[in-house]
Amino acid sequence: MTYLEPNNITTMSGLIRHASYLTGEKLGISILGMIFIISFIGLKMYSAERAFATSLFITTTLGILLRFMGLINDTWMFISIIGAGLSLVWLLKKD
Repeated sequence: MTYLEPNNITTMSGLIRHASYLTGEKLGISILGMIFIISFIGLKMYSAERAFATSLFITTTLGILLRFMGLINDTWMFISIIGAGLSLVWLLKKD
């Protein structure tokens, strides 16, 4: 398989976009997954529901930024937004 030559890697965004191209557009999705897992583990001192909701909020916020950078498509951004909304409803119904 041949890859395109990197022609505009003068910014960090260009470098990340080229890395995303090389991984088959899966880099942004992997970043979202890693952000969720790391933030969930880091927030485990709270209850599981609060850690889950907060992790999804952080993931959604960074997912929107990744969408503006062009690393993920709209589907993944909306999945994270819907997940954050559902986790908020779950958290409010529990209390």
